[in-house]
Amino acid sequence: MANVSMVMNQLHQIQQIFNQAQQAEQQIRSQIQQLAQVEQQNSQQLFQLGQREQDTVQQLQQLYQQQQQIWKSIQQCEQLIMQAEQQMRLFQGVVQPSATSQTQTGYYTGAPYQTTSTYRSYNQYRQQ
Repeated sequence: MANVSMVMNQLHQIQQIFNQAQQAEQQIRSQIQQLAQVEQQNSQQLFQLGQREQDTVQQLQQLYQQQQQIWKSIQQCEQLIMQAEQQMRLFQGVVQPSATSQTQTGYYTGAPYQTTSTYRSYNQYRQQ
């Protein structure tokens, strides 16, 4: 009878160990499932970040192209201003050779473009 009781106790202990092992397995499966979900979320976030990075690169390229167009426009304006100044000087020399200095000053300052505030601010912008 003592042997039967001892065997029953051992079977009971084995049953408890088996139950604990099943619970541990269930917890491990649950944790693995949670880790898989987190990994999937991370993959989605990385994909979204990659798309945002692509968008940012495209925007930077567009901004660079716009900046290049602005520089070309500024250079064209600068050339037109210089041409206009040359034509003004020629016009003053041909049409108004006997005009007084007051008339000339009132009509055209004669200040070279490089001394004007427009050129100075443009030059500062260009040096930045």
